[in-house]
Amino acid sequence: MTIRVLLADDDSDLRLSLKWTLDYDGRFAVVGEAGDGEETLRLVQEQQPDALVLDLKMPKLDGLAALPKLREAAPEMKIVVWSGVRIERQALLNSGADEVLEKVGENRSVATKLAELCSNKVES
Repeated sequence: MTIRVLLADDDSDLRLSLKWTLDYDGRFAVVGEAGDGEETLRLVQEQQPDALVLDLKMPKLDGLAALPKLREAAPEMKIVVWSGVRIERQALLNSGADEVLEKVGENRSVATKLAELCSNKVES
């Protein structure tokens, strides 16, 4: 089964790089991309993806403020916060994130974590 992923980051180059990584991996289908928090929330409501990769520092509605709304919009969706902003990990998990990764290293770590979090989808 394919894991349906939405990418939310205001940096279009980073979104493109991560999209290429996920496309190449083969387990994922990127079903949407958003450059701000309001667009992210709208796309989550419309697409109901299996997973969301969420930047924290975005215009209109930042990722931290969006987390509870996103969790409410898609309770089963896995949310991986992927950000260069350092915020206490536990606070993000308490706000609705399933995992927190820093924007350092390679995109493969995001793919690995998404596959791990969505392992029940891959197995079905």
